[in-house]
Amino acid sequence: MLIAILLAPVFGMIGAAMARSRNRNVMAWGIACCITGIFGIIVLFLVGTDPSLAARTPAPDMRRWNTLLEVDADVAVAAAKVAAISPAAVDLLAEKYLALNDKTYLDSIVEKVIEHTKANPIEGKLGDTYFRRTEQGSYIITRGKKVGRTFPTYEALRAEVATA
Repeated sequence: MLIAILLAPVFGMIGAAMARSRNRNVMAWGIACCITGIFGIIVLFLVGTDPSLAARTPAPDMRRWNTLLEVDADVAVAAAKVAAISPAAVDLLAEKYLALNDKTYLDSIVEKVIEHTKANPIEGKLGDTYFRRTEQGSYIITRGKKVGRTFPTYEALRAEVATA
């Protein structure tokens, strides 16, 4: 009995740490694991990560971003520069710029967004061929000569478009 009383706080701390890493209620799981011991930890392990984690990730404030595009010529030029690569790149630029909210980093952010987008394109255009990346990570042609064809990598897509 004494061992169970001494181990209860340990199980509570383990449960709280697991809950935090799984985006669960830290206090509730900490108390539950303190009371139930290893059984609470097993249950927490089995329920896994809260699937609504992605829904809780804040999106950039698009109203603020659109206002910036209207009133700040430098931001508008930067957005136009990355828009030539991909509309998704503009969203990434908005996210990064609004996170820092410092114009001195604008050129650096644009460079990083362009590097990231070229290395991991979500959607884009190669010649007359438009494509997008699927959720599985492959690439599919959405407009052009070979609509519907999929490719396992961006490099394979580029090679196919270059030979067409």
